[in-house]
Formats: sequence, C-alpha cells, structure tokens
Amino acid sequence: MPPDDRTGRQNDRKEELVSCTEKSVSEWGRVDIPPHDIVRQPGKDERKAWNSDYLGEHIETEPSVSFESLPVTKDAIRIPELQQGSNHTYFVEILETEEELAEVVALELLPNELPAEVPEQCRERFDGLRDRYRKIDFDDTVLVFVASGRGSSSIEQRWARVEAANDGLHLHGYYSQPEIVTSDGTFWASLLAIDRTGIENQGARVSLTVDECNRVHFESTEGFVTLIPALVGNDWVKTATLEVRIISADGHERVSDSVSVGSDLQWWRTLGLFGEYGESYTVEARVEGFGMETTETYHADAPLGIWLTEDGKLTIESTAGRR
Repeated sequence: MPPDDRTGRQNDRKEELVSCTEKSVSEWGRVDIPPHDIVRQPGKDERKAWNSDYLGEHIETEPSVSFESLPVTKDAIRIPELQQGSNHTYFVEILETEEELAEVVALELLPNELPAEVPEQCRERFDGLRDRYRKIDFDDTVLVFVASGRGSSSIEQRWARVEAANDGLHLHGYYSQPEIVTSDGTFWASLLAIDRTGIENQGARVSLTVDECNRVHFESTEGFVTLIPALVGNDWVKTATLEVRIISADGHERVSDSVSVGSDLQWWRTLGLFGEYGESYTVEARVEGFGMETTETYHADAPLGIWLTEDGKLTIESTAGRR
C-alpha cells in the first residue's frame, strides 16, 4: 500500500491524481503500479462527488474484443477453495464447453423466475439468468471465470477491456469502490462472455487494479495464486516509526518503507503485497529513536507481521493466530 505522504499530480481537468512514486512496495512480475491515471477521491465534506469506479475510470477501453460480464451468484459456484480463500487469492479459468461451465457453475442453483416483489434493479440482472446461461453458444462465445480476494459483497470486479493477444486473452479490470460498503464477507467473482471470432484460445491472463497503487497479474495456467501481505503493528504504549526492508532471495528489494504506527491497540497497518507462498525473504526492521532492530529470514506460509510487543520488543513473525 502507498505511504500517506504521496504528492498528487493533476490531469487536464485540474483533478488531483494519485501519485505512487513513493510507494512502499517495489514493482515485480506479479504486482506493479497501475499505468492509468487515478483521480484522488474527495474528503467527507465533498461526498456528492464520490466515484465508485475511480480505480478504473481511466483504464483504456480499446483495443478490445466484444465481451459481456454475466451476473453470477456465489452460492452457484462449485469451486470449494473459493469459500475458504484468503483476501489475496487470485484465480482465472477459460470455459469453452457446456461441460466445463457446469464444472464451475451449478446451473440449477441460478435464479430464473423471480417473484414480482423482487426489486426492479435485481430483476433486471437476475431474472431468467439460468436460461441465459443455458443458451450460450460456445461456437461463438468463450467464457472466462475470474475470482479474487475476499471482502464486502458491495465491492465488485469490473472490466474495461479484453485484448486478443498472441498468447490468449488479456483482461483488464479493477475493483469498484462504493462510498458505503457492507460488513459481510465473500469472494469476488466474474464470468465474462467473450466473442471468440478470430480468437485462438491459448489461455487467459488478468491485470486487476486492486487499489490505488497495486495492480495484480495472474494467468489461467497457474491455478490458484495467493500473495503474501506485510503488516506492521504496535501493541506498545508508545507511538513508534518502524523502518522495514523485505528482500527476495534473488536480492531484489520488495519493500522499503518507514511507517508510523500509533500506540496501544492501534495495532496494524498494511505495507503491501510482497511475495508468494513457499518463498523465503530477508526481513529487516528497526524502530527509529529506540535502538531496536532485528533481521530474520521469513519463509512465506502466512501473512508477515512486524510487531512492537507490549513489553517493547521488536518481533518478525507470522500473523497466524494473532487477534
């Protein structure tokens, strides 16, 4: 995640743009900075101007093949791993036949004839959905199923374009950011119906803007991809500034950040996504002004926590089992 002291730029309309030049997580093959402009959203006193599409408003929509995002209900998804997935799990799969669709979506669980009392907006999306799925012509259409992360059901994956690349389809999307979000939890998923005219399907890859300064890339050949976030926390009685470096086994710096963490129960902040499960990293941490520092090798099997404990000790450990 980007640090708080970023300096904004402006576009032609004099809107302030998010700047990620001082972000804490360095670019690597799995995560990079979104290449498009992202307009900083207004403060609480200007909420009428809030734009839930601000993360993807300026993603280019061309070149693109013709596609449609079909409604999908989560209880009809047959992939059990998604029900227990982490906040940072990503998955994409191409579906080219009725049989492959049935392996992912239980068509019998899709809504079809909705009662009249269902709100009109919901009826427009879901009425007759089962029949729409069954009428898909796979001679003309290829489906791409995308799942990612967990969080509020009021947040959606949205898609700007689908490119027909030499190695398959390349989907460019983002998360919606509603002003008010529900407190429930679910995985986020999409099913895209794509015109397959002239397309030789070799696979699908996704570039998904997940926040202002992080775009995640994943491919259909990879199965489930789970990324590791780094967190800093403070259970101590003093506000402290933690300086953190995370270095991959090949010597590349994935995180370099100085972050202030409030004292006593203001206990964690996210630095960003820095690696994948099963890899090892060198983690260096020090507390400015208090003479605390430590360096450890961290084998990524859970989110990484860098903590100031209640008794004033600096630790590097898994976040599994904490709070």
